Amino acid sequence: MQVGGGQILTMQVGGGQILTWLSHSVPPLQPRAELSSGCSLDTLDVTLLDSATTTLQLLHHKNEARLLWILDFRRVPPTVGRLINVTKEILEVTKNEVLQSVFFVSPASNVCFFAKCPYMCKTEYAVCGNPHLLEGSLSAFLPSLNLAPRLSIPNPWIRSYSFHGKEEWEVNPFYCNTVREIYPYNNSNRLLNIVDMAIFDFLMGNMDRHHYEMFTKFGDDGFLLHLDNARGFGRHSHDEISILAPLSQCCTIKRTTLLRLQLLAEPEYRLSDVMRESLQHDPLAPVLTEPHLLALDRRLQLILEAVGRCIDTFGEATVVANDTAQRFVWHRAKVDT
Repeated sequence: MQVGGGQILTMQVGGGQILTWLSHSVPPLQPRAELSSGCSLDTLDVTLLDSATTTLQLLHHKNEARLLWILDFRRVPPTVGRLINVTKEILEVTKNEVLQSVFFVSPASNVCFFAKCPYMCKTEYAVCGNPHLLEGSLSAFLPSLNLAPRLSIPNPWIRSYSFHGKEEWEVNPFYCNTVREIYPYNNSNRLLNIVDMAIFDFLMGNMDRHHYEMFTKFGDDGFLLHLDNARGFGRHSHDEISILAPLSQCCTIKRTTLLRLQLLAEPEYRLSDVMRESLQHDPLAPVLTEPHLLALDRRLQLILEAVGRCIDTFGEATVVANDTAQRFVWHRAKVDT
C-alpha cells in the first residue's frame, strides 16, 4: 500500500511479531538475503495492509528513526534496511489474491506493484523493482495490537488533500485558539507532543502527517507514535514552513525539546554531523545525500527563529513549558484576535 513515496506490506512472523516493509523506488545497492533477525522473507506470510491500518508501521530508510533518536524522542519501532526481490520473495510466495492483483510489469520490464488507499494510491504512483530488486526498510512493531491497543487520531493540522479548498488552520492564523478549547488539547500535554511531531516533520520535510497513533494504556498523556514517515526527505532545497504551524500558531514548546535543538545547533554537535555519523552504520549507507544533511541544519535554524519570535511576543515563561518536572504548569500563549 502506498503512503507518500513508498509501498507498504505487512508480514506476520511466528510468535505474533509484525514486520512492515516500506519500499522505495531507487536503484538497488547490493543484495541481502536475510533480515537482521535471521529470518528469510520466503518464510513470511505476506499480506496487503488494509487502508484502515496503513499508518501504523513504517520508516523511510531508517532516516526518520535515527533523526528521532538524535532528537531524543524515541517514538518509532526498530527498523532495518534491505533489498527484496519482489518477484521471488513476495509475488511468488503470497497467497493473497488482492496482493497478487496489484503486481504488473512496466513497459521497461520492471516488476511493479501499487495499492488502494483513501489518498493518492494509483497505478501512476506504483513502485518498481530494477527489474526485481527493490530497496526498502523492514520495521518490527511489538507488542501486537492484542497486547497493546492503539488509537489512530486525526491530526488537528491535517492537510486538505484537495485542490478545492483548504483546512481552517491553513487560512486562520488564530486556529490554535480553537484547538486549545477542545479535549484533549485543553488539559494535557497532547498539544506539546503535537508540536514535537511538527518539529520532527519539518526537519525532514514531511507534509503528510494526517493521523498520529497512541497506546490506549497510557491515556491522554501518552506519547505520540511517529509513524507513516514515507514522505520525509523528499525535496532538500525547499523548506515547507507550513509544517511548523502547530509551533508558530500555538507558540509553545517543551523545554527539553528546545534544549536539545539548541544543542544540535552548536558547532560541536551540529545536527548534520551527528546524523551523518549515525547513518554511516546503516546497512544501506550512504542513506542521505549531503544536500539533505545540510538542509537539516538550515531547517533547525528556522525552528529556533520561530521559537525566538514567540518568546519575543509572549515571553519565555509563557512559551517554554517546563516538562522536566513530574507535573508542569502549562502556560498558554493565546493569540489575541
